[in-house]
Amino acid sequence: MLYCNEKFPIKERKFDWGTLIYVSAGEEGRGRKELRLPIPKGIEIKQGMNHLTIGQTKSGLPRINTYSDDGMFALLSSEGGYTRRGDGFFKMEEEELQNISILAKGNGADGAAGRIGDWDVVLLELHAPCQILNQRSGAGRSNIEIIIYDGETIDRVDACDYMQYCELKQIKPITMRDDEENNGYNFGGTIRDTFKTKHLKLIN
Repeated sequence: MLYCNEKFPIKERKFDWGTLIYVSAGEEGRGRKELRLPIPKGIEIKQGMNHLTIGQTKSGLPRINTYSDDGMFALLSSEGGYTRRGDGFFKMEEEELQNISILAKGNGADGAAGRIGDWDVVLLELHAPCQILNQRSGAGRSNIEIIIYDGETIDRVDACDYMQYCELKQIKPITMRDDEENNGYNFGGTIRDTFKTKHLKLIN
């Protein structure tokens, strides 16, 4: 299965040596990196679960295949609109990093060479239950969601509903800095400093 946290566009580019049809994540240009995942012609990709899987091209790069297998993959974007300041990124607790493999990474950006802000895209293989924090910056504010894989399905949970979700599902919440005002869980401020997690951009 392939999970997408948004609907990614499918593009077609013609070269002298042939035509490439691919799912596009991130952006092309200076200070940016477009992630291109080849996909068979006529296949649609939607937000949420897709009955697709990730294989490899002959050169060893990831591609989208039309059959579904036992694997769980996630194509995620932290784009949140024009940032003006701040970035979009993903973080995970260090002990859960062993539960994923980062297959590919890219990014988009605002301003010349991304000097105003940038945002990440990642293609992951999920091996075991894990939680991925996604901070999206845009329009002068930040939106935080947690992407949760329980071993079978994937849920997107807004930060404001996160503690209730963990209580209902009986899962351990992401470890965060103590904050008495917010019952020990602070979703405000600088998230890179707040969460005791590792930035996925720094892995691999």
